[in-house]
Amino acid sequence: MLRPFSFIVERLTDISERFSRGLQGRGRGARWLIRIAGLAVAALAVTQLIPTLADEATPPPNEILLPSASDSDSVVVVEGTSSGESTGGDNSAVTPGETQLVTYATTETQTITPKEKVRAKEVQSSALRIPASIKVDPRSVTALLPLIDLSGEGPLLACVSGVGLRFDSGRKGFVDDFEDESYLIDGDLTGALRISGSAAQILGIVNADGGLRVWASTGKVVGQLFSFSLTAVSDLTTESELCGSGNTRQVAIEGLGIGLETKKGGVQLNR
Repeated sequence: MLRPFSFIVERLTDISERFSRGLQGRGRGARWLIRIAGLAVAALAVTQLIPTLADEATPPPNEILLPSASDSDSVVVVEGTSSGESTGGDNSAVTPGETQLVTYATTETQTITPKEKVRAKEVQSSALRIPASIKVDPRSVTALLPLIDLSGEGPLLACVSGVGLRFDSGRKGFVDDFEDESYLIDGDLTGALRISGSAAQILGIVNADGGLRVWASTGKVVGQLFSFSLTAVSDLTTESELCGSGNTRQVAIEGLGIGLETKKGGVQLNR
């Protein structure tokens, strides 16, 4: 490709030398005319040479290499995230050498499974052993329930309720309402105490510090009546509508049978 160009350069150099020798001894005007003519010839030669070089530098059409599939990178544009369903992009206008653009449109869906409602078990296997009555001082405003016994499998719901009474479980004098993965306490120091958990956990709470304490909201505690129920449930709960679905016992608070008018006899001490 460079041989014609070097040939022209050699020819122009030879002509320039001849013009230089021919200009010697001539007048100033003649020298300028000869120089202008030489420049015109050189310009004509260059204009003829450049198209020729461009044609030689361009390969034939059948030698143009088309880019293969491995030469172009595929760009994936993902809109959203979840199901990953593709709508199939239109790549009909993609030409060789261009980057393919594949568009995926997804729809985000979220399924929330409702929590199953807690219910009382159809077969109640719980057992409750509690006295039908307790004896206290007629003047007392509180009563201490003797240690009780209960049993059952799985989660249980114990409910203690009474009109005009308050019930104190666990730590005496403190509201022990508590919510945990293993047991629940609701309504401590109120007239509707509910405890949910295993049989061992309920026994530990009810019998703590000497037993369940019953307070009278007004007046004396003697003559009051309250209920204690135990229900086997499907999961931990303190829902009041489930109280009474299992074993229920009524407990009456009675006086010891003494009054203020009771007189005591004298005791003779031996000296």
